[in-house]
Amino acid sequence: MKKLNFYFDFTSPYSYLSMMKIDNGQLDDRYDIEFMPVMVGRLFALNELSAPAQVKNKALYLFKEALRSADRQGVELTSPRTLPFNSLPYLRMALGLKEDKVKQREFIVKTFQYGWRDGLDYEDYDGFKAYITKDCLLEAEYEELENSKELKKELKKLINSAYERKIFGVPTFEVNDDFYWGDHNFESLAKKEFLDYNQHKEFLKFKEFFKDEK
Repeated sequence: MKKLNFYFDFTSPYSYLSMMKIDNGQLDDRYDIEFMPVMVGRLFALNELSAPAQVKNKALYLFKEALRSADRQGVELTSPRTLPFNSLPYLRMALGLKEDKVKQREFIVKTFQYGWRDGLDYEDYDGFKAYITKDCLLEAEYEELENSKELKKELKKLINSAYERKIFGVPTFEVNDDFYWGDHNFESLAKKEFLDYNQHKEFLKFKEFFKDEK
């Protein structure tokens, strides 16, 4: 079974849609999934990209497309009460649960649902704590994750590693040394083997246009 790294950020509605499909088990028979929480804003900065939210018309269009995808998927999608919001505390917690895959997966699902399904406020940290400690984390676990200085370092390291691996956005699905970016590619992963185009003759030819760039 191949290893698949799933890069996501809780600020991304498309990451939410992909996570709901992952939680339905649509990749479980093909891939060993590793969850890679990353701050997409930092990836944009490292790649010298503008965030979609900085372009109003693009942001509005992309959310409308996400609603279309959600309808096709049969998943409820709403807007969190506050946008944009700081996802760093939640990303660190998700990373801190990596040794318990079952609990990590549950935490990621519930954290996405908190805002993107239930329309609650990610900036209401007390509200989120009450929500997530109801049936996912113990209060002691929550506080340990929230206060960990090591997780701050680990998350920064993971984001830099993602950039070095040429990841520029979320959701991204990485298998071997290649990746698919975007929820629209999920069906390709679910239905057939991962298609690695790194050595495709036309890709190598196109790559020559960028050989002098870092």
